[in-house]
Amino acid sequence: MAKTKTPPTDTLPLLVRGDEPLVIERLRRHLTYLGLTHTLLSLDTLLAWASRERPGHSALLEHVLANEVAHKSENRLARRIRTSGLVEHKTLEVFVWDFQPSLDKSLVLELARLDFVCRHDDLVITGKAGTGKSHILKAFGLRACVQGLSLRYARCVDLLADLHAGLADGTYPLRLKAWARPQLLIIDDVGLGQVRLRDDEPTAAHTLFNLIDRRHGKLSPSLTDDPRRASASV
Repeated sequence: MAKTKTPPTDTLPLLVRGDEPLVIERLRRHLTYLGLTHTLLSLDTLLAWASRERPGHSALLEHVLANEVAHKSENRLARRIRTSGLVEHKTLEVFVWDFQPSLDKSLVLELARLDFVCRHDDLVITGKAGTGKSHILKAFGLRACVQGLSLRYARCVDLLADLHAGLADGTYPLRLKAWARPQLLIIDDVGLGQVRLRDDEPTAAHTLFNLIDRRHGKLSPSLTDDPRRASASV
């Protein structure tokens, strides 16, 4: 009599209640292979929810995937903010509009939609120190991260220092390329730093011009400046 081969464990039909531990172990292996770490860590909670609520097949699948998507979206947002250079997480919701009654609130809220980034337009916010320019641009930056746009934020003096360091160690082209890459680049307090003149090498003003020129018409730079100080510093 010919012997019947036993099928591999992973192909056994899921009909026997006693198979549940084996099925769960297979689920863990599948989730590990697919990199669905959040679902893997919350598997017991999800199984308890499914046992209690008894959702339909499509509802169960949607619930599991929705939780995984939400977790990945949160992680990506946190990573975009962490690598953007934004230290303060300013929002327009806490901006004190009454402090600047001459400010066109409707225009600021329109700009906050970030359509100008998609159009590759340049944005310059000018005014005296302490009038909320940085707050507004930082709020735009945070919204860019939420919308999934790549962002770099820096004070002008820090950006120039980074580019100048590249002149010293030979990494200037790489640094310039990195600053030119994000979809939105926010340069804060233009003109408030020291723009040094050095013999036989590009000045800080040249490095800033090169960066703006490389992005112009392709990606959006946004700047704040105090025109009184900028004219004295540059």
